[in-house]
Amino acid sequence: MQNLIACSGLTSYVFVRVLTGRISGKLSGRPLNVEAGSVLVFDCSRVSQADVEVECELHLAIPKLDISYPLLSRLHGFVLKPDAESEIIFMLLDKLERDFPTISRVHMRDMKYAFTGAFISQLDHRLSELGQNRYTLVDTICDYINRHSNNPRLTVEHVMEQFNISRSHLYRLFSNRGGVKTYILNCRLENLYNDALNHHLHSRNLKQMAHYYGFDNPQVMKNMFVKKYGFDPRAGVPDGPRRFETRT
Repeated sequence: MQNLIACSGLTSYVFVRVLTGRISGKLSGRPLNVEAGSVLVFDCSRVSQADVEVECELHLAIPKLDISYPLLSRLHGFVLKPDAESEIIFMLLDKLERDFPTISRVHMRDMKYAFTGAFISQLDHRLSELGQNRYTLVDTICDYINRHSNNPRLTVEHVMEQFNISRSHLYRLFSNRGGVKTYILNCRLENLYNDALNHHLHSRNLKQMAHYYGFDNPQVMKNMFVKKYGFDPRAGVPDGPRRFETRT
């Protein structure tokens, strides 16, 4: 599991389909028992403990920015079992497993949108059945920040104005996330890390890099990144395996 997380990047959700055997153990301290044929989803950035055994699996790593859903955090630890309602999801997975070597980038992009759309629809339906599909204000604000994090105009003041909320109220909502400013900065750093991991950097120039990812000061961006990830983003990921990804 730890190798899978390292290959996928901290800014991704990983969808693991158990082909044979089962997943049993713990994920972030939560007990798991996933039967063959089912799909487990987890947020790489939230896995602090992983003790999982599986005989054979197929996994997809999809960047968080490519999944638009206010209750995105509810994906972590979600298990989808095959049934009539989720048939389209498993048909797409079967096709991906069968045709992956010959799938074009355009077709891969279309499959990504079809898969994430169908999966989110299933998640929303299951949460509705459990009465857990109520969007909280924090869910909505986090979703907005995740989608606009690279915009340099995204500031604490902008969030306050966008949601008509006071600074003190906003601070209380994000107190367990280190505050809104920290949350925004972490999103930008994770976007940069994800692109460095997958060789998608638009420029190796520090100034241009800072502008693209929403930072005012290139040197501050570099220092924060090195402190968090341990390498200079201009140099790329040192000796790191490239993950399978569907970003286009």
